Amino acid sequence: QVLLRRAGIHEQRGDLDAALKDFNAVIELRPRTFYLHSARAALFEKKRMYAAAVADYTRAIDLNPKEVSLYLARAGAHEAGGDFNKALKDYDSALALNARSAATYAARAKLHERREDFDLARADFDRVVALRPGDADSYYWRGRFRRARGEYDAALADFQEAVKLNPENGQYLLFQGYTYEGKGDFDAASSDYGKAIALKPHFADLYAIRGHAYAKGGHLEKALADFERAVELNSSDANTYAWRGAVYQQKNETERALADFRRAVKIDPGHTLALNSLEQLASPYLTLAAAAIEKGELDKALEESNRAIEVAPHRAYSYLLRAMVYEDKGDYTRAFEDYAQAVQLKPKDPLVYWRRGMTYAGQRQFDLAVRDFEDARKLEPGPGATLRREAVARRHLARGLKLIEKTDWDGALSECGGAITLNAKEARAYLCRGRAYAGKGRVRPAVRDLKMAITLTDDASLRDEVKSHLRQLGVK
Repeated sequence: QVLLRRAGIHEQRGDLDAALKDFNAVIELRPRTFYLHSARAALFEKKRMYAAAVADYTRAIDLNPKEVSLYLARAGAHEAGGDFNKALKDYDSALALNARSAATYAARAKLHERREDFDLARADFDRVVALRPGDADSYYWRGRFRRARGEYDAALADFQEAVKLNPENGQYLLFQGYTYEGKGDFDAASSDYGKAIALKPHFADLYAIRGHAYAKGGHLEKALADFERAVELNSSDANTYAWRGAVYQQKNETERALADFRRAVKIDPGHTLALNSLEQLASPYLTLAAAAIEKGELDKALEESNRAIEVAPHRAYSYLLRAMVYEDKGDYTRAFEDYAQAVQLKPKDPLVYWRRGMTYAGQRQFDLAVRDFEDARKLEPGPGATLRREAVARRHLARGLKLIEKTDWDGALSECGGAITLNAKEARAYLCRGRAYAGKGRVRPAVRDLKMAITLTDDASLRDEVKSHLRQLGVK
């Protein structure tokens, strides 16, 4: 008894290892006492040692196989450990011992719901209500199940019954309000949230939730008042700031909206509403920047893209656009810095790699261009990425041919070589580079490229053109 009391004290203080040590000592002295194994199993669960917990519950069941609570406890350990099938078997075993156990049906219903076996879950929730018609919680849990399935009228009937049986339970009022919101009745929802607030006047989330409902119902000033109270009670909730920012945005108070969306993102960097709203606020600047690029007004484009980044620094497209501005201004260092930022923000977007690859190709950094085009192709299944890459290759081929006309042999070698790097199956690119080598008097690589061009094409006129250049080099 001394060891048991001490184990209980250790557990209350949170020293689970010391508690476990005492339980081990007691069980060594009394190994056939089922409730000791059950108590130690519960301790193992607190330590998230679910396999050990299951083993102890199993030993307890072996010692007392008629005790329903042991099967329920082991089912809980199986659930926590992720073995839902064994958990269901234990619930079934418990019901075999007591077919009128509402608690067992309730637990099994929730597990069926987790497994998305909704018909089985519905049947068990109905059994719980039938067995406990005067129990508010039974209606509440069935109401939650029905609401999650979009059955708002049925869910509302359950929540109303729960509230009728226990009008002092704020959770019932809260979910009744959620259900009214689902039906689009924001005034009724706000009323329920108000009753919940009366029960818990210092709970910040309730004010934020009611404020959100007020905003949906068009009562913007009431919404702002509730958000203000929510912030007073809890200044670190991202939802409150994001919802208040949305109200300010509706009122065209852009600076206040921006401030709130930024606060929300600072608290929760992945907050969807805040991030999307910031992107909305940045969009006009991006539109102006794109228009300025079209007109060649690069300073204006840079100014607007800077504003877009200031508003929504998480948006990859803003950096992509500014990189294009820097590229047009000839500032490739800053352009590639912005491309790198865009890649960091959207590493799975093929457009980012595609655009940077084009810039690398324009700078004749063809190996880097190919790397980016390959990354784009992997992220974009289908022919699109390959076709775009081939289009860039044709562009560089055209540049190479123009440089040949100008007898700029080194430039032509670079451009035609880039075209080959981008599309190694383009016969005209080898013809282009072969002519450039010939212009520089480098016969051997010229012949090699011209022969490769013949190998790659079935076009008779192109083959004749290549053969003509080979004859000029003394090759028959």
